[in-house]
Amino acid sequence: MKLSVVWLMIAVLFLSGTATAGIAYSDPDRGWAYIFQGDASGTPDATALDGTWNHNNGSDMWDLSGLGAGMPGGVSIINESDATFFRIQDCGDPRDYGMADPSNRKIYFTHDLTQELDTTTAAGILTNGVTLSFRARLSTGGLLDPRYPNSGSTPEPWPSGGDGGFIHDAGKGFFGIRQSTNDWLISFSLALKSDHANVPADGLVMNRQLASGTGRGDVDTSDSPSNSKVPCLALDPTQWHEFWITIAPDTTVAGATHRVTIWLDGALDAAGTFLVTAGDGDEGSAVNYIALGLGATDPSGAFDTDFFAYTPGVKEPNPAPTFNPAPSVAAAPKIVKTHVGDSVQLDGTVSDQSPLEGDPGHLTWYWKKEVGPGTVQFTPGSVDVEDPMATFSAKGIYSLLLQATDGTKDANDVITVYVADRTDEKLVGYWDMEQNVVDQSANSNDGELRGDAQYTSDSAIGNSALDLITESQTDPNTFGFVYLGPAPELDFGYFNEFSVTAWVKTTSTQQSNVFSKGGDEDGGIRYIMSVGETGSPNGRAEMILDDNVNKVVATGTKLVNDGKWHFIVTVVDFVFSRAYVYVDGLLTGSAGLPTNYNLSGTSQTGAYIGAGILSPTDPDRADPNSPYDVYKAGVPQKDLDGLVDDVRVYNYALPLEDPGFTSVRSLAAMGPIPATVSAGPDGTFQFRPEIEFPLQGSVTDYGKPDGKIILWTT
Repeated sequence: MKLSVVWLMIAVLFLSGTATAGIAYSDPDRGWAYIFQGDASGTPDATALDGTWNHNNGSDMWDLSGLGAGMPGGVSIINESDATFFRIQDCGDPRDYGMADPSNRKIYFTHDLTQELDTTTAAGILTNGVTLSFRARLSTGGLLDPRYPNSGSTPEPWPSGGDGGFIHDAGKGFFGIRQSTNDWLISFSLALKSDHANVPADGLVMNRQLASGTGRGDVDTSDSPSNSKVPCLALDPTQWHEFWITIAPDTTVAGATHRVTIWLDGALDAAGTFLVTAGDGDEGSAVNYIALGLGATDPSGAFDTDFFAYTPGVKEPNPAPTFNPAPSVAAAPKIVKTHVGDSVQLDGTVSDQSPLEGDPGHLTWYWKKEVGPGTVQFTPGSVDVEDPMATFSAKGIYSLLLQATDGTKDANDVITVYVADRTDEKLVGYWDMEQNVVDQSANSNDGELRGDAQYTSDSAIGNSALDLITESQTDPNTFGFVYLGPAPELDFGYFNEFSVTAWVKTTSTQQSNVFSKGGDEDGGIRYIMSVGETGSPNGRAEMILDDNVNKVVATGTKLVNDGKWHFIVTVVDFVFSRAYVYVDGLLTGSAGLPTNYNLSGTSQTGAYIGAGILSPTDPDRADPNSPYDVYKAGVPQKDLDGLVDDVRVYNYALPLEDPGFTSVRSLAAMGPIPATVSAGPDGTFQFRPEIEFPLQGSVTDYGKPDGKIILWTT
C-alpha cells in the first residue's frame, strides 16, 4: 500500500497544492519486492531518492536541484492534500541558452534489482515474467520551470496541457525494467499525440513490436520500421491513473519477445494486451534494474509519480480492500455511582465515516443492559437515544452497552455502574462529645477516656468537645485519647468503602492521629485520619492506609493547625480506587489505591480517637506491663494535642454533595467553618477617583449560616 511520507534531501523541495492520490488495487500475494514512495537518504549522488537509486549514467545530467532552484527543471517531492508524489522535469536543452552541464537536460535513475532479489532471479526477471505498478500523470500545474526548447533562443512557459514523452534510445522511457541476460529493456511513457508524429493517441506508449530480423534498436517511438506500429493504451495522461502491468515472455509472433497486459484504475478486466519487442538500451552500473526518468536530451517533459513498484512473476491484480470503517462509539461516564431508584445521565456519541464505494448504509444504535442483577429503565423509552437517563431496580454492578452498526460494521462501548441501596448506607460510629463518648450509632462502641482527656465548652457542634491537649509529650501515660474497644463494625475489607469525619482544632506541628483503627509497625494493618503525618509543612490533614504491604497516604494541601475549628473528612472509594481528603467542605488531596487493596484485619488493636497504638505483635515496642486487654496492648503514640468534636464513621463513601442526603457539604454546614476569602491578584493600578474600578474578590463558605458580613474596606 502506498504511504505518503516526508522527504528531506539536498536540493529537493516541498510544495503544496490540491490533489488526491489513492490506491486502486491490493498488494499482490506476498507483497511487492520493492516500492518507491518518495523517501530520501540525503545522499543524492551515489544513492539517490530513497537511498537505493543511482543516477550516475550517460542518460543523466541532474544538477541535484529541485524545481525552482539551480538549473531549470530537476526533481522535487510535492505534497498535495494528503498525497505525496515525485515530480521530474526535463526543460529541454539549457545548454543552448548558455548553461553548462549538469543542466537537467536529462534525468534518469536506476534501481538495482539485486537489492531485493538474488542474482539468478534478477538476471531472469523478464525471462520468467514480472509485474509492475505505478500511479502517474503528466505535470500540468503547480511549480514548473519554463521550457527551454532544443536549439531555441527564448524560454517558453510550460505548456498548460502538459508535455509528455515516448520510448527512446533502444527502449528507454518514464518507467522501465532491464534484464542483463538477452540484453532486454522494456519501458513505458505517458505521451500526448502532439509529442511525436508516430504517437497514435494520447495515452501510455511502450516498445514497438518488431518483425523477425529487425534490429532491436528500432523499438523506439521515433523509429520508422514499416512493419510495426507504436503500441498505445489510449487515456488522458494529464489525469492520475494507476497502472497494473504484467510482462510475460511471448514469442508466438515472430519478432515479438513479450506480451504486456495492462489493468487500469482498479478495473479487474484488462484495459489492453500488447505484444512488444524488448530493446537493447542500457544505462547505469546495475545490469538488472528498474528505471525511472526522462533520459533523452532533445525532448522536454515532466511527469508525476505517486509510487512505482515491482515484483517477480506474472500476477493479476486483486481488488482494493473495501474501505468501510466501523462506526465510532463513545459511552460516558466510564464509571458511575448511583442508588436504587435514582437516575443516571448517560452520554453517548456515535458517528460513522462513509465508505469510499458502495451503499453507506444506515447508522443505528441502542443502549442495553449487558450485566446486572436488576432491570434498567432507559428514559425516554426508546433505547436509540444517544443520551438517555438510566434508572436501576436493584443494587449491584451493572454493565451498560452502547451498540452501533452501519449495516455492515459494528462497534460498541461499555460503561460500568455501581448501584447502592441507601438502606445499606449507615452511620456505624458516632461520638458527639456532649460530655460523653457514648456511641450514638446502633453499634454501641462506647468510648473510654484515657490520660489527660477532658471535656471543654469550646466546641464546633453542640455544647462541648473533647480536650486532648497533653501536658507531657514525653509521658505516654498522660496522653489524652479515647479507646473505643475492638469495634469490629469499623473493620472494612476489600471493596468495603467507608468515611471518617471529625472537627479538629489544634496548633500542633507534631504527628497527630485524630482517628485510628488498627496497629502500627510490624504486622500493622490500619487506617488513620491524621494531622501532620508527613510534614513539610506540618499541619495538613491526611489519610493513612496500610495493608501491611502498601502504605497509601492522601495528603491535603490546606494547613489546619491554625488554632481554628476545621472539618476533616477522609473517604475510601473503591469504585474509583482513590482515597480522598476534604477540609472545610473542599477536596484538598487524594491518592490512588493499589489493585485489590484490602484492609481486613484492622481489629487487632481496636479503634482510638486522638492516638495511635503500636501492634501488640511488635516485640520491640509492645508494653508488657500494659493493663489493657489484647486490643489495647502496646504503647500509645502520635497523640492529638488539641480539641476534637463530633467524630463519625460511615460504611460508605460520602459524596461531596447529595441533595437531601448526608454529604461532605451537608455535614460541613453544621459547624463554624472559616470562610475562604480572596481579594484577587495583587498589583499596582492607576485610575481616576471618579471612575468605577472593578474589584475581583471571592468568598467561599460552606459552614453553618451565622450572619456573616462581606465588606470591602480600606
